[in-house]
Formats: sequence, C-alpha cells, structure tokens
Amino acid sequence: MTMRLPFDYSRWSLTRKLTSIIMLTAFVAITLTCAGFFSYEVVTGRKMIERELQTLAEITVANVTSAVVFNDPASAETTLSALRAKPEIAAACVYDKAGLPVARYLRSGQNDEVIPKTFSPMTSWNGLNGSNVLNAVSIRMEKGGGALTALAEIRQNQEPLGTLYLRIDTSEIRGRLIGYILMAFALLIVSTLLALLLSVPLQKSVSRPILEIAELARHVSSTKDYSARATARYEDEVGWLATAFNEMLAEISRSQNALLHYNDRLTEEVNVRTVELAASTEESRQARFEAEQASRAKSEFLANMSHELRTPLNGILGYAQILLRDKTGTPAQRHGLEIIQRSGEYLLNLINDILDLSKIESRQMSLNAAPFVLENFLQETCDIVRPRTEFKELQFLSTRTGPLPEAVSGDRKRLGQVLINLLINAIKFTDRGGIALKVGPVGGKIRFEVSDTGVGIPADKQTEIFIPFHQVGAEARSIEGTGLGLSISRRIVELMGSPIFMRSEPGEGSTFWFEVDLPAAVVPEAETVPPAAVIGYRGPVRHILIVDDKEENRQILGQMLTPLGFRITEAADGLAALRLFENEPPDLVLMDLMMPGLDGLETTRRIKSLSGGERCAIVATSASVFDASIEESREAGCVEFLHKPVRYERLIEILETFLQPEWIYEEKLPATSGTQAERLSDGPGPEEAEALYEAARKGDIEAIRSLAAHIGSENLRLVPFAREVQRLLHTFQINEIKKLVQRFRKTSDS
Repeated sequence: MTMRLPFDYSRWSLTRKLTSIIMLTAFVAITLTCAGFFSYEVVTGRKMIERELQTLAEITVANVTSAVVFNDPASAETTLSALRAKPEIAAACVYDKAGLPVARYLRSGQNDEVIPKTFSPMTSWNGLNGSNVLNAVSIRMEKGGGALTALAEIRQNQEPLGTLYLRIDTSEIRGRLIGYILMAFALLIVSTLLALLLSVPLQKSVSRPILEIAELARHVSSTKDYSARATARYEDEVGWLATAFNEMLAEISRSQNALLHYNDRLTEEVNVRTVELAASTEESRQARFEAEQASRAKSEFLANMSHELRTPLNGILGYAQILLRDKTGTPAQRHGLEIIQRSGEYLLNLINDILDLSKIESRQMSLNAAPFVLENFLQETCDIVRPRTEFKELQFLSTRTGPLPEAVSGDRKRLGQVLINLLINAIKFTDRGGIALKVGPVGGKIRFEVSDTGVGIPADKQTEIFIPFHQVGAEARSIEGTGLGLSISRRIVELMGSPIFMRSEPGEGSTFWFEVDLPAAVVPEAETVPPAAVIGYRGPVRHILIVDDKEENRQILGQMLTPLGFRITEAADGLAALRLFENEPPDLVLMDLMMPGLDGLETTRRIKSLSGGERCAIVATSASVFDASIEESREAGCVEFLHKPVRYERLIEILETFLQPEWIYEEKLPATSGTQAERLSDGPGPEEAEALYEAARKGDIEAIRSLAAHIGSENLRLVPFAREVQRLLHTFQINEIKKLVQRFRKTSDS
C-alpha cells in the first residue's frame, strides 16, 4: 500500500529535498532520544518513590507498634508527627484492629477527607513483600493519578494489631516531569534549527554537481551541442555520473556524425530511386487503369449478357407458365411445356451461377437475413430435388439429428442455393443407393450434412472440386453442369462464417457438411394459399399499367394478369406511359427500367411528380440482377423490384402486398363433376348476360374482361362461368363466348 503525502513531494527541487531529509532525520533522532529519556525517568522515578514509601511505612510501623499494643494514642501521634520532615507526606493514620483511627497526621493545608474515617481490617495478607515478613506493605495509585497511598499491616508475633495508612502527594513529581518535557521540547527546537543551518551548506555539496549536469542536459537538448562536457568535481557517485554523461555525449556526437554521413548517401540513393519509382509508378498507374477498364468492361459485359439472355428467357418461361396453368391442354402438350420450362430454368440457373461468381470475385455479394420457418424451408428444398432422385431410382432421406428452432434468421435464398447445389451434385455422381440430408444443432450452430453412396472422390482430387469451371469425374458425368456449383457454394458458406467440410472415399461415396449460425427468430406470419391457386379476386376492377418496349414482355404480363380480372393498359415507352397516367391514373404500374429514349427511372420520377403519382405503387421490372439497379430504382421511387424472367408466384406476392386484393382461390370452389355444360349451369342474370353478349358481338375486349371480372367478384357460384369467359378471351374465341352467354339471355337471336 503506497502512502500518500498531503503535498506533491515529486515537484520539490533537489535542494529542498536534501534539506528536508536532513532536518527530518535530525528531528526524528532527537525526538526518539527525548522520548526514551522521558520514559526512563517516569519508570525509574516511580519505582524510587515506591521504594522510599515502603521503607518509610516499615519504619513508621516499627515505631508505632508499641503505642498500638499499649493503646497509647498520644505516643502514636508523636511518632506520626515526625513525618513532617517529609514534605511529600500529605497524611498518615493508624487504625486499630477494629478499623478505628488511633492516631493521625495531616500536613498543613490538607483536607480531613483525604484520611478514611474507618478502615476494614485485612483478613489475609499476600502483599508485595510476601506474607513471611514482619510487616507487609501495599502501595497503589489513587484514581485520578493525584497521590500514592501505602497500607502497612501492624503485627506482633504474627498477630494483626492494626493498619498504617500513608498518603503521598505526587504534584511535585509531576511538576518535575513537566519541566523535563519543556526542556526536551526546547532542546528539540534548538536542535532542529541547528540541523537546518547545517543542512543548507552540506546539501549543496551534493546538489550542485547534479544540478550542473541537469542544466547541461537541458542545454544540449535545446541547442544540440554535443561537444559540451560536465565537470567531475568529486570522486564519488556524482563524479561517476558526470563521467558517464560525458561518455554518452561523445557517443551521441559520433553517432550524429555517422548519421549525417549516412543521410548524405541516402539522399543520393533516394534521388536515384525517385526517378526509378516515378517510372514504375507510371507503369503501375497504367496497369491499374487497364485493370479497372477490364473490370468495368467485364461488369458491362455481364450486365449486357444478363439482360440479353434474360429477355428471351422471359418470353420462354413466361409463356410456359401461362400455358401450364391452362388445364385444357393434352398430356403430351403439358409434357412438352414442362420440358421447355425445365430447359429455360436450367439456362437461367447457369446465367445466375456465372453472375454469382462474378459478384463473389468482385466482393459485391452480400447476405440478406430475414426470419423464415426452418422446417418449411427444408421441405421445399427436398421437394425440388426429390424428382431427380426418383428419376434415378435412388432413395432420398431427410432426417433431423436434434431439436431445431421453429423459425430462424438468415439468408434463405443463399442457404437454399447451397443445399440444392450439394444435393444435385450428390445425385449426379450416384447411380445406386441413396442420398441423405441431415440437419441438427451443433455447438450453438446448425449443421447441414449431405451424404451419398456415389463414386466418391480420390484424395488427390478433393481440392480441385472447388475450382470454378473445373470438374472431377468421368467425361459422361462432367458434361452435366458448369462446374460452378461447389465453388459458389463454398464461397457463400464462407460469407456465412463457415468452411465446407468434406469426407470421401472412392467407391464409398462422399459427405459434405457445414455449420452456420442461424439465430432463433419470431415465427413469420403464415403464408397465404400458394399463388398458383389464385383464380381471381373480389371487389372493384383494379387497373394495372404495363410499361415495356418489348411487346412480348407486355403480352406475357398481360396474359398473366388478365385471367385474374385486372384491367390492363400497355405503353411501349416512357412518354406513352406518362400520357396514359395523366388520362387515367392506374392502381399499379409495372415499369421496365431499360427502354430507349425516356428510360424507366426517369419515367418513374416524372410520374411521381404528377397528381396522384405519390399514391401509385410503381414496381420496377428488369433483366438486370445487379444491386445497383435495385438501389437506383428505389431512389427513383419504385416500391419493389421484379426480376425477369417474371415468376408468376413472385408477381402475385407483389400484387398482394401493394393492392391487397381479396383473392379467390381454386380450393374454395365447390366440388363439381360432369360435363363442362353441367359445370356452367350457373350463369349471370339476364341483364348481365345481355351486356356481356353485346360486348362480345361488338368485339369489345376490355368490356368483356371487365364484365367477367365483375360477375366473378359478385357471386362465388359464378366464378367458374367468369373464369371460362376469361379463358376463351385469352385465345380471342369471341364466338364461343357468345354461345356460352346465349342461353342466359332473356331472348335468343335467330
């Protein structure tokens, strides 16, 4: 524990410190000496008084014993009066055996009360001098410390006859002690002053050379004059310090000279290297410029490639989705459409893989965490790959190795991409046995493991499988895929904070696993009935404006939305969209971003500045998948981004978010059977049928669409009728619509 002083001793000068040390030492030494002498005087003085009092008591007892024996108070008084020779004796008294006073002595000026009136006789004597002496004496200090009293037993032939009481006043003794203290204090002051006078010249012999060295150090520090030297006055430690300081200055002087010489050489070398570095910097700048140009060209190429490839894919996959929703096609037609859709999705996945690899290499890929139900996610993943295992007649097992949270927070899309890549890769290299997906908790994380009974991977090839565009295996297998799946999966998992581990033996199969942190989350709101089951909506007709310079893109979106009862208007460029918006503001706009002339971003900004534009939801549609496009669309005023090729399910989600229609689902229709005519036995009232017939007779497509949507939204029983009208309208079978409506009119045309 460090003692803290009430002052800052570290700031004192060396002179002051030495002086204070000398004075403090002298003060402590003298104080201890006086205290020792005083203690000795107190102890020895008291012992001397006690011995004198004991002797006096014994003599007095011897002189008064005969007076007590013969009961002669006068003789006892005479004996006690001899105590006047001792001025310190304040009082004395002789008591008989019964404790009554026989004779007494009181010094002039003393009060009678100092002598006890009676005295209890001693029943047992174990006094200070022992019980085997003639007379025992007991001495004690009275309360208050003002006097000493002595009690002596008067005996004859070992028989107690009485007691002698003596009282000594100690005020004179105390006076001597006080005088001694005052003398010691005066001596202490004089000694301290003398120490101060002696310390001033003595400390200079120590402090002066040290202060000279300190002053020299300040001089050297400020002037950099390393030729200065200190004077060694004494052959002691201070002299050694001065010598060492001079040696240090000499060494610094030598080092400085060497440094100046080296600095001159270094300056010459720097000048030479500067010229070389300037040339090298120019080369580096040019190389960096060329690398940036190449990177920019690569990004532009990928953006253009993505747009150019996704645009036709939007038509392929769009019409495949539309035609697959038409249940009137033959099984052979549906099979062909499914092949078209799978082929288009395969090509789309290939494009996505290349773009993902580019994003990872340029460090532009990021994870978007959101809560999702883990079991639903795993079930959907298994549903995607299960048809492939069934086609190859492989077993597929999905197990949980421990309790899992109901909902977790993470990037569902990227996690699904990794699992599907691992599962499809396992299926690709497995011809017999099966595939297993195991999921369970491990050390606060969740472990995903994919194992197979396939051909396995040799040990010398296991590091190659993660190289982009590099495949390991037989040629017949390696032609399936691009060789990007494992490379992208590993890098995505690394973004999640885990490597991909693997274990494989040729002929025994392979196991891939990774462990990621997916914190438990609040279960998200349950999803609605799958969008594929939506067949319409109730309520007023909603107006949607489709803006796209490609006619096929407008037709795809229109044919997805028209059967549901939406009223569609189309614009081939931004200026046409602005005119349509000013004439009749829609409920929602699907805006293509890349259009000649006025592009989608500027069109969106202008719409937002129009009356009603702030209330209208504008959804950006684009074949670009770069985050910059999404961010630019949001800054322009778009509320959502719809990627091309357009997914029907994603389109329905966006409509549900921003229009909040009351959907009509296929599952809610009453069970029906029989022919189509029987199923459509319920139709609209005569007035609605007449209006619909007239619209069909005139070929008014918009009127037919609007009336059909209104009929289906007003009565649930009429949904099949409205849906059939919309289906016929899709293929422009106007005459079939007239035939369908004919029997519900009041009158029939001939």
